[in-house]
Amino acid sequence: TSNGKCYIFCSSLEELQQLARFTPVNNKKPYIKQWQKNPKTISFCEDQIKQGKSTGYGLITGNSYVTIDFDGKSSQDIALVIGQWLVDAKDHTLAWSSGKDGYYQVAYQIPSQHIDKWQNITRKSITSYGSNQTIKRQQLEIRYNNCQSVLPPSKHPTNGNYQWLNNNPILSLTEYQSYCLLSAINYKPSKINNDLSIEDQERLVIAGLEYIPNDDYHAWIDIGMALKDAGYDVTFWEKWSSSSNKYKSGEFQRKWQSFKGSGKTLGTLFYHAQYYGFDQKQWMRENLPNIYLGNRQSLEKKYHIPSHDLPPDNNFAFALNK
Repeated sequence: TSNGKCYIFCSSLEELQQLARFTPVNNKKPYIKQWQKNPKTISFCEDQIKQGKSTGYGLITGNSYVTIDFDGKSSQDIALVIGQWLVDAKDHTLAWSSGKDGYYQVAYQIPSQHIDKWQNITRKSITSYGSNQTIKRQQLEIRYNNCQSVLPPSKHPTNGNYQWLNNNPILSLTEYQSYCLLSAINYKPSKINNDLSIEDQERLVIAGLEYIPNDDYHAWIDIGMALKDAGYDVTFWEKWSSSSNKYKSGEFQRKWQSFKGSGKTLGTLFYHAQYYGFDQKQWMRENLPNIYLGNRQSLEKKYHIPSHDLPPDNNFAFALNK
């Protein structure tokens, strides 16, 4: 502050102080050269504030710490598709706000068994997920490597000062919660190749389902929602579930009727399948070779290469070389 008094305090930060993963900021922006690789202590940031060089400080994310920025009220719609646990996060883990309604952040730790799955994650701004979409200039932002989140009571450029919403400890994500975030980060709208027949698409879905364990409740729900969104019948979901020890035939119709605009698509199904080892592209190459015929013929036409000039075992590569 102007009188030199240090005012950074939150007992939940005690666990972070030992890590020295902070950087001073001016109007939310770090100014230390290569700040991502040059983290500072809270004491250093306090000194910068007292000297008038800084208007606050931020937590450098990564190294198992992730922050999630709810940037506007409609970001809740995206959070709800990811999971109710994320909607309720500000009541359970450390949370803070810029003071504007609908704008706040939460912090979590990545479970140790998932650290390798997050190693290439930096920043992901999500404005749509499944059938849900934020309004203009609002988003849900996930920050990990090479990112920072400004902490209270740093100055906000327009809303006064950031403020703590609670003094909760920073919780660790469960494996399922970590998976939900990774699924949202890697989500792409489901688009099955237009050349696939209905029968071939069904074969592909069945092949993916064989890799997904059907005794995990959350995965079971996700798959049901995805199958309904894709237009499959409830019996398709029940058949996949029937080998589980938890199988109860009476539950399916009731659950199926409750699936309404969940945002889970075939993209969700294939993400689950790939998570457990399914190689979708390899399966399609081995089982649906005809879908590549159009690509080969297009190249032949473009480069005026007669088919009889192409080696039969590697037409596509030969055409690309030409």
